[in-house]
Formats: sequence, structure tokens, C-alpha cells
Amino acid sequence: PSLCRTENLKALKIISVLEEQNVLEMLPALPVAGPSGYPDATSGTRAHAAVLQSLGDSPPVDESTPAGDAEMRRSSSPASASKKAMRIGIAILGKPGPGVNNVIHGMMDYLNLPERHTPGTVVCVAMGIGGLRAGHTFELDEKTFSPHRNQGGCDLIGQSEPSDLRTLGEDLSLCARTAIEQNLDGLVIWGGRNVHAWTSRLAEYFVE
Repeated sequence: PSLCRTENLKALKIISVLEEQNVLEMLPALPVAGPSGYPDATSGTRAHAAVLQSLGDSPPVDESTPAGDAEMRRSSSPASASKKAMRIGIAILGKPGPGVNNVIHGMMDYLNLPERHTPGTVVCVAMGIGGLRAGHTFELDEKTFSPHRNQGGCDLIGQSEPSDLRTLGEDLSLCARTAIEQNLDGLVIWGGRNVHAWTSRLAEYFVE
């Protein structure tokens, strides 16, 4: 709306998705410079296929298939191809919101699709940044989650305030240790823009 009011909105594209999709499948191609120095036409789909493959969502591809078609086929593969029991953590480092439990609900549904070879696990990090530093976690099951389904608030796993990151968020190694000890394949952080500035630092630390 703000772009429309300032007349800075140049184009609007609406995509209707009729079937459940992995959000990574909807990403546009990211061109990367090839050997010649110019963007490689297949590099973007190759990069996204690598991300999907790291999540265990990529089936084997016929080696006789051209590279571009092969990568596109990988990137459009359904979650049913996953054979690895994924473990995804979630921590609430920001203000409580009405959709927190719906995010957790979506994670549980995705990790436990009937088509998956091995159901995954949602690992809840209790009390936000404090729990992420100290390793206070628990595995979520349907019985525990059921009373909180479609309910607001953060009663299920608790949360920390964004201001807590100034005093508790500097030692990223403690947060990384929790992720390693829990054998996490991914970590979902709930929070606003100030929280996600810190989240980007944590992501860079994981990469390093």
C-alpha cells in the first residue's frame, strides 16, 4: 500500500497456488556469473536445487537429462522425496503474535506429510534467546500441541523480548552449540526487523 501511495509500485504479479508447495520452489532464478563472466542461464536453478537437496527434498535425476532441465526437475520435486528425518527448531525472540502457533502448526504438518518416508520433528526452544543460549529445548508432539492449535499467545514455548538480544545475544557460539547438540537441520526465528538483523548475524556465524 505504501508503494501505491507514493506511486513507486511499477508492477504487481499475483500467483495462484492450487496445491501445497515448498516456498523454495517459487523463488526466481538467481543468475550467477559463468566461466565467461556473464550470467549462467542454469546457475540460478542449480543454486536452488542445491538448497532443496540439502533439505532432503530432491530425488535422483536421470544423468542423460540436459543440465538445465535436470535442475528444474530437482527444484520442482515434492517433499515426498525426503528420506531423512529432519529436525527443525523454532525460537520466539520477539513480541507475541496471533500467528505463532500457526507457524508451528505449519512446520509440524510439513515435517509429517504422509508422503514422507520418515516423519520429521519440531524442536521447540523454550523462552527465546535464554533457552537458545542454554539449550532448553523439547520435542513437540501432537498431544502437547493440540490444546494450542489455532490459539494466540506464546504459552507453548515462551518468548524473550527483542531488547534481550543486546545483553544475551552477543555470544553466538552458545546458540550454535544448541543447534549442534540438538542435531538441527534448520532453525526458525520468530521476531520483527530488529530481531532479524541479529538473525542474519547468526546465519552468517553458522556458515562460517
